[in-house]
Amino acid sequence: MFPQENSLFFRLLALIIVLTSVSVAEIALQKQTLAQKRQVSQLFQQLDILDTERAKLFLVTQELGAAPILHSELVRSYRDQETRSASRLPQHQSRR
Repeated sequence: MFPQENSLFFRLLALIIVLTSVSVAEIALQKQTLAQKRQVSQLFQQLDILDTERAKLFLVTQELGAAPILHSELVRSYRDQETRSASRLPQHQSRR
C-alpha cells in the first residue's frame, strides 16, 4: 500500500466513526424527547381527569349545600305567608 492510500483509509474510517457516533447520539436524543413528550401527554391526561373529578365534586357540594338553603328559604316563605294570612283575618272581639 502507498502512504497516501493509507491516510485516505484512516480519513474514511474516521469519517464513518464520526457519522455513526453522531447518528447514535441523535437517536438517543430522539428517544429521550419522545419519552418526555409521552410523560407530558400523560400529565395532561391526568390533569383532564382531575379537572373532570373536581367539576363532579363541585356539583355534589352544590347539591348538598342547596338542600339546607332551600329548606331555610321554604321555612322563611312559609312563615311570611302565615304572618300575611294572619294579618288579613278579621279580629274577633267578644262582647260580654
